Amino acid sequence: MQGAAHLIIIGYSLPEADYLIRAMLARSFARRSEEVSAVTMSRSGFGQYLIEQRYRRVFAQCRFEADGFAGFVD
Repeated sequence: MQGAAHLIIIGYSLPEADYLIRAMLARSFARRSEEVSAVTMSRSGFGQYLIEQRYRRVFAQCRFEADGFAGFVD
């Protein structure tokens, strides 16, 4: 992952309990969080807000695509 130029995470809510995954991702991309894109699809605005807050704690400047995979591809 350290050699990757960009990180695109699709359909993963980045739960607090997955601390090993969070640490691995942060090691590679926390300092270059503008290169991270999170593709999500939430059924509620509040759910989307919670997911975005989790991502912002690890990747302060990441981008969000809230239209799911199909919206991301378009």
